[in-house]
Amino acid sequence: MKNTITCFAIFIALLSALGAQEPPQPAALTLDQTREMLSRGPQGRMLGTISLQGLSYFRDLDLGGGFRVIVVSKDRSGGVALFSPSGLLQDSIGTDEITWIQLFDLNGDGVSELVTEEVEGRGTGVLDKNYKLYRVNSTGIKKLWERRSYSRESLWTSGPAIQNIKEVKCFLRFDGPGAGFPGRMTYLEPSDKAGNYRKSIFVMNGSLIKQVSAGQAQP
Repeated sequence: MKNTITCFAIFIALLSALGAQEPPQPAALTLDQTREMLSRGPQGRMLGTISLQGLSYFRDLDLGGGFRVIVVSKDRSGGVALFSPSGLLQDSIGTDEITWIQLFDLNGDGVSELVTEEVEGRGTGVLDKNYKLYRVNSTGIKKLWERRSYSRESLWTSGPAIQNIKEVKCFLRFDGPGAGFPGRMTYLEPSDKAGNYRKSIFVMNGSLIKQVSAGQAQP
């Protein structure tokens, strides 16, 4: 009887141990699998944490150093998926709707930073967009910088005529290293109604981005 109880206890312990084991994790999505999925129409599918429902377009981009990103844009949202040099999905983040993409190696490490323009808000007579800069490396994707790129506001008046439109356009410029200067990013934003612009210059050291100068500039 004692042996029967002991065997039963061992059996229950084994069942408990098996039940406590975590279910096997699905294999990481590969770059080739992702490309095939996107080419077939990915409606209702997921790319990491990014829903592909309502996909407008995507871009498959080489950042250097073996890293690639797939940038996804949809109506009112988007995302960035990072693939490691081994071709496996390493990280993914959601974004706002992406309307513009630029690659530039700002810190000179051989892997380009990802710069986007994204729609922050829209409505009747209103449109707001921001520039954003993402660092991409072996630790994943991280947003480091953000500034306004464009805004439009329609000031409605009484009567059939539409409105006065208040519009602000900002600009980015990228310059590679040279003449003793590191690679740099210049941001221009209007400073007054006379067409003058305020200039801010940014450089990047490792994963840190900092402003090194500011002043007035002509467009």
